[in-house]
Amino acid sequence: MGRQFLRLLDAHAAVEDWQRLADTLPPHCAGLMAGLASECAGNWALLAAHLDRRQLAERA
Repeated sequence: MGRQFLRLLDAHAAVEDWQRLADTLPPHCAGLMAGLASECAGNWALLAAHLDRRQLAERA
């Protein structure tokens, strides 16, 4: 499971790749993709908060 998680993080880590892909999007898709990116960012933030809480609970 840990390796799967690292692969998932690796797939989302290359900011340069995301910027290059964003530059190739047709203008009419930009709003939709921005919304999807915001949703993904929110999900990553929820995951980070969950992992932080878990780590704090394990220390207690």
